[in-house]
Amino acid sequence: MTPFPCLEVESILLPDELEDLGGRVLAAAKSVIRELGPGMRERVYRKALAIVLEENGISVDQEVPISIVFHERGLGIAYAMDLLVANRVIVEDKSVTTIHHAAEDHSLTYMSGERKPLGYAVNLAATVGARWI
Repeated sequence: MTPFPCLEVESILLPDELEDLGGRVLAAAKSVIRELGPGMRERVYRKALAIVLEENGISVDQEVPISIVFHERGLGIAYAMDLLVANRVIVEDKSVTTIHHAAEDHSLTYMSGERKPLGYAVNLAATVGARWI
């Protein structure tokens, strides 16, 4: 049984290194959920997750700006990724009762636009919290 029974996850093949990194991101998220519990603001969970990842030797950038180009013209900074882990994994963190598809859509947009191979929409306020896309 999956640790996240409410999710249907499409199976994809990842290089071992990326699969390991993704597993480490999820383990760090679970650690934050266990230690802080529900009810915190997203910013608190984001900073805590960054701390846990960095303590495990994984580089993390927070609130990474994303610029949008339309008809070869820049539209300015339109989005910010919550976390960019090891310059390869995007984490969109949430602190909500139920994670919505909009969070997944943001992760997909970031993954596509920034050409990152893996993204997670993680509900850090829940006892069962990760949803991967």
